[in-house]
Amino acid sequence: MQTLYDLQYAYGAGDGCDYMVYALAKMREHNTDMMCPSHGDPFDDTATALQTLETKFREYMRHRWGITTPTHDVGPRSILPHLIQIPGCSNTWIIVSDSGKALFVDYGSQSFTFMYSFNILFEAGNRLRMQEHNLDILRDKFGVTQIDLALPSHYHDDHVNGL
Repeated sequence: MQTLYDLQYAYGAGDGCDYMVYALAKMREHNTDMMCPSHGDPFDDTATALQTLETKFREYMRHRWGITTPTHDVGPRSILPHLIQIPGCSNTWIIVSDSGKALFVDYGSQSFTFMYSFNILFEAGNRLRMQEHNLDILRDKFGVTQIDLALPSHYHDDHVNGL
């Protein structure tokens, strides 16, 4: 990162920092041996470097905008033994059978932050991209093996852009 301005889609906005925390956390999950940044020298202590940078962004978001829960931290939670909720922007609901087959009710954006830059700054029709989220957690923690059906509750972008 050369400047924080490179992360601002809109003047003074924090969505780019939220994207960065999400990306850094996802990169750490891959346990890479070496990274070769576009600005700077290659390094091999990737876990420490990525965690350090992620922590700095989290602290900056908390200080600058009062954001204490970045998008990456919004995850599925069990409501009942077969009912899971992904809280946040569209409140995705998931019913999971004993066999691991799942029914999704809505699967929209993971957070309002992720919706913001596409909803506000781009023309209609071009504004949202699918942001796959939490599928790995649903598989690993909740036993989801396949999604048999996804039902949108209504046709608003925050409920269907993941379908």
